[in-house]
Amino acid sequence: MGPLAHAARGRPWGAAPAEAIVASRGAREPGNLPGGRSFVDLYAQALRIWGSRESMAVGLRASASRHPFRGGWLFLVPLACLGSSWPAWAEDRELGEVTSEGNAEPDLPAEAKDPTAFSTTIERRPGEGSRTSDLVLASPGTVVRNYGLNQPATLSLRGSTSDQVVVLLDGVPLNPASGGGADLSTIPLPLIDRISVVRGALGARYGTGAVGGVVSLETRRVSSGERALSGEVSYGSFQTAQGSTRLAFSASERVSALVGLFASTSQGDFPYSYALRPKVAPDEMVWREQENNQSRRFGALARLSLAGPVEGSALVEVDGGERGLPGSYLAKDFSPEARQGDWRALGAGRLSFSTGGLRLESRVSARFGRLQRGTWSDHGPDQDETQWSAEASASRLWGRHSIELGLAGGREALASDQHGGHERWRFGAFASDEMTWSFLTLLPAVRFERIAQESRLSPKLGASVPVGELVSIKANAGRSYRAPSFGELYLEQGMLEPNPDLKSETGTYVDLGATLRWRRLSFSADAFWSLYDDLILYEVYATKRAKPFNFGRAEVWGGELEGSARYGLLSLAACYTLSFSANRMDKPLYLGKELPGRPRHRLHARTAIEWRRLEAHLEADVQSGHFLNRTNTDSLQGRARFDLGASVVLDQAIGLALHAEVRNLLNSWDMDYYAYRLPGRAFFVSVRFDSLQRSTP
Repeated sequence: MGPLAHAARGRPWGAAPAEAIVASRGAREPGNLPGGRSFVDLYAQALRIWGSRESMAVGLRASASRHPFRGGWLFLVPLACLGSSWPAWAEDRELGEVTSEGNAEPDLPAEAKDPTAFSTTIERRPGEGSRTSDLVLASPGTVVRNYGLNQPATLSLRGSTSDQVVVLLDGVPLNPASGGGADLSTIPLPLIDRISVVRGALGARYGTGAVGGVVSLETRRVSSGERALSGEVSYGSFQTAQGSTRLAFSASERVSALVGLFASTSQGDFPYSYALRPKVAPDEMVWREQENNQSRRFGALARLSLAGPVEGSALVEVDGGERGLPGSYLAKDFSPEARQGDWRALGAGRLSFSTGGLRLESRVSARFGRLQRGTWSDHGPDQDETQWSAEASASRLWGRHSIELGLAGGREALASDQHGGHERWRFGAFASDEMTWSFLTLLPAVRFERIAQESRLSPKLGASVPVGELVSIKANAGRSYRAPSFGELYLEQGMLEPNPDLKSETGTYVDLGATLRWRRLSFSADAFWSLYDDLILYEVYATKRAKPFNFGRAEVWGGELEGSARYGLLSLAACYTLSFSANRMDKPLYLGKELPGRPRHRLHARTAIEWRRLEAHLEADVQSGHFLNRTNTDSLQGRARFDLGASVVLDQAIGLALHAEVRNLLNSWDMDYYAYRLPGRAFFVSVRFDSLQRSTP
């Protein structure tokens, strides 16, 4: 936790009084409202509702400015983009003292933690049948690679690979050591309340793997005096059923807890059209039913939080399931009995306190996972994965500097009867300095990391400049890397061979843009450029076997638009991404060609209307076609999918509501990523309740 979070608990920080923190930081915030009102006041008013303890005064805005990056290395590119003159109006202003009560840390969006980052915060809408992979589409720069209904789903940010995106659950990394990227289809969406997507090379904070960005999944928070019991049950097409329940409560003034359970099942037997003779008579289509596509999943989560002079939390999550593997339109070698099973257990703990002007914090996390891939009669060999990490940091506010230093370390191991055992250790050191003036915020960061026998630096510099009361200009530059996974180094999987001589791939990025926030209107626009060096790509031999090599280099550039507005009963949110890519490999066959699996255009939009107890929404996701291979000789056409839903509150006292949804309203028959079939029109109905009670002092 950054040093500015001290003010959020009404405690002094070093020699600087808390009022001075608000004065210096609040004046330069582009979120300050006309008439002297600022978002500090709004945070304070919201937290007064929940509070039962003393002063969180000054630090509400200070905590909002707390950043997730740790390091200190100056990149000068963003400064050159920002220009050479400062706004004439930029001068410090004294703000009146803002007071609030409460013992919970303000639950702030990702962009508030790093004022220079381009990020999107997505709130989960209970009752709707979305998967986690569907929800992240509300962020620009994202491409979700679905492998079909009930099948794996991975994520790409700004043209990165799936391995180059770090996915966190309450701070615990979910990326497997075997590689392939985090599978979003296995993440328990019913227990998730919010998703933050931060785009750009973030290795200075999150270490190896954060080349394209970070996706942070957050469970429900509870404040002092609250007790919330919620649950939902849904059923729909393809014999799909899901149920979950959560209990969040405050056990005392300082202790709160969350317990959640979920389970889901689906037969996945949707129909699809199929050409028996695609080369001779491609228009002669027959109908077939997707087989061996069933899935089952279950899990539980518990979290305990402690507030006060000493703060801490403990998290435990267990989930598992199994599914059939029907294969794709192109991959005809899948057995009709192919099956995959997996389960995992993860735990994390955090402890922080202040002493002598220092804010000290420590974190530990551990994860164990088991994967089986075989048939329904023979589950195949076990593949066990173990990861643990520990981190300690010290932070302090020194004038206009928010300085943080820390150390991190960990170990990951993979063991299988088929491939043997492999392990490697990781050590890291990081430093950061968030420098704040009324006219400028600079955030330099650097991280040194050593994995196995390789050492690398990940630097980052961000800058934010307010323009008037409502607009902020942001710029970032950084460089991150990813160490090759155990799968790429050691595992022989089907037609894939390993390569133990691989070295880490790196990504360099620059972005520049502006954000606008005024009342109920929010808008941002940015341009980005990324260069990926030593990309790990698989090369196919004449024997149809593939082996990974470090011969890849690629360039990705484009722009992102994002906006939301609310007027009366109507709300609208949309994001658009324009992305160009070019292969820079020194091979004529690939040079200049577009990267596979990366559509040039993608638009996601949602409009909703709420009136008394009724709500209705229409959601659209449109993307252009993309290539399937590096030679750009095979491609998939674009698609447009629309979802329509409505809900009615039956009992406001207990939050009882009925929700109905039609997904893929126009019944388009699409394929996604290497020709994996997606289902047509589907119907879902759910019943949910959410009873929130607040005790008064």
